Amino acid sequence: MGDGGPRVGTKVITDPDDGTEHEVNKRYLWLDLPEQYADQVKSVTYRLKHPSFRHPYKVTKRESSTFMVGWIGYNCVDEASVTATLSDPRVNGGKPIEADFDYCKVDDTAKPSAN
Repeated sequence: MGDGGPRVGTKVITDPDDGTEHEVNKRYLWLDLPEQYADQVKSVTYRLKHPSFRHPYKVTKRESSTFMVGWIGYNCVDEASVTATLSDPRVNGGKPIEADFDYCKVDDTAKPSAN
C-alpha cells in the first residue's frame, strides 16, 4: 500500500555536517519546576547548538511552572543548555543559572499539560 515515502506532516532535512537525512517534526522542551521555585524565575532560554537551527535560542516567559517551548525541527542535539533568568537580582549574585544537557538523551515525546 504505500511506498515508504515521507508521511504527511513530516519533513526530511539533510544535516549540513555529515549529509545524513533526518525527519523533522514537532518537538518540545520544558523545565517543569515546583511552584515555589518557578515563582523565582522570570524567563528560561534553551540553546540548541546545531547548524540546522537558524536561531539556536528559544525563550519562554513565566506563564506557569512549566517553562515550555515548541518548534518544528531537528531532534537530536547533543550540545544544548538551559538558562533560568531569576526575578530577584539579589539571588545567585544577580547571575542567571545555566546547565548544559544532551538533548539526544531527553525524552520529549510527551507534551506536559500547562499548569
